[in-house]
Amino acid sequence: PSWFFKAPNWCTEPEPAGRGPLSSARASNFTPARLCNQHALQRTDYRQRTLESLQAAWWSWPKAHVKDLEEILRAHLQEDVFRRRFKEASADMDSPADKAQVFLKLCSDLQDRSISSLLDEQNGVVDWLTIA
Repeated sequence: PSWFFKAPNWCTEPEPAGRGPLSSARASNFTPARLCNQHALQRTDYRQRTLESLQAAWWSWPKAHVKDLEEILRAHLQEDVFRRRFKEASADMDSPADKAQVFLKLCSDLQDRSISSLLDEQNGVVDWLTIA
């Protein structure tokens, strides 16, 4: 029957007169129960809640938001790379003057680095929870 192959939202659509699982030419004293495809409803709900929200187009983001996110990502990557490099370089140093020299050198090295080069140095690892 044609009513069986409806869209997933069978429970929310009104049933057309004279069609459906229990409709017939004879009179009935009860209202027929509506068939409800629970899996289809769950699938539709999942599609609306999850999949459609993941389809946000990149052009729908304001340019200011994209720029802010890039700046935050770059700053976070610079900090991670700086901490790792400073720890490695100053591991055997005792003098605060030597550590200050390493600090200034690393700051100048990382100042103009691009996001892609910083990501390469971090092997693509980003702590997105910290950025969020």
